[in-house]
Amino acid sequence: MKTQWEPGCYSAGPSCLSGQSLVGGVCTCPAGLMKTTTGTGCQAQAPRCLPGQYTDASGRCACPPGQTMVTTGTGCVAAVQQRCYGVQRYENGRCVCGFGERVINYGAGCERTQTQTPTCLSGQTLVAGACTCPPGATVVTYSPGCEYSVPRACNPNLEVRAADGSCSRCPAYQRPEAGVCSSPNCGPSGFLDRNGLCFRCTSGTVATADGRGCRWPGRSLLLGDDVETEATLSEEEAHQFYLDEAKNIKSMTP
Repeated sequence: MKTQWEPGCYSAGPSCLSGQSLVGGVCTCPAGLMKTTTGTGCQAQAPRCLPGQYTDASGRCACPPGQTMVTTGTGCVAAVQQRCYGVQRYENGRCVCGFGERVINYGAGCERTQTQTPTCLSGQTLVAGACTCPPGATVVTYSPGCEYSVPRACNPNLEVRAADGSCSRCPAYQRPEAGVCSSPNCGPSGFLDRNGLCFRCTSGTVATADGRGCRWPGRSLLLGDDVETEATLSEEEAHQFYLDEAKNIKSMTP
């Protein structure tokens, strides 16, 4: 009997299935497929997942929600929260946005959806499809939804609280009274300085008509020379008169 090595004889080799190829006398499958004895003779290789991973519906290794795949250890690690964009927050292993918003991977990280109306928190008001807060407050995502900044204390002797929450200085010759700027009445024997404070006039003098200085009765450098003196001044009285008038003029100078 002749063998396949003798002249005139040869071996046809094995018979491969439809999905296989005969290479070097052996039936093989394309890269990524493994040989079987049924069907086409080739099928996808099952992935070798690490202990913490599982095979998803597409046949690939995956990790539970909130975890990221790695190639070492169990194959899964906790997702990094800092990867969230802008105003996104990290919840249950993923980045999320507020109600009525969808996650985007640019800009602020959240984009309002046009088909949903947001539900505002108790301290907020819905304006033009957005939750807003009163002036002086900032919108936050926790109850009551608005956070007020603490304003600085106003100087009780010089300032009043303005409508926008800031401190406003009273004009010259006025001072705060019951939250508003007003000019105190210092009476006939007192005068008002630029800070709105009352001071007593020098003995023998009276307040000027505007209440911002003092004068000797019947004569004043502030009123002019046409006012007649009610009595003749002694040299000492005249000296004191000019000193007092100089102080009054200085108190009225801006």
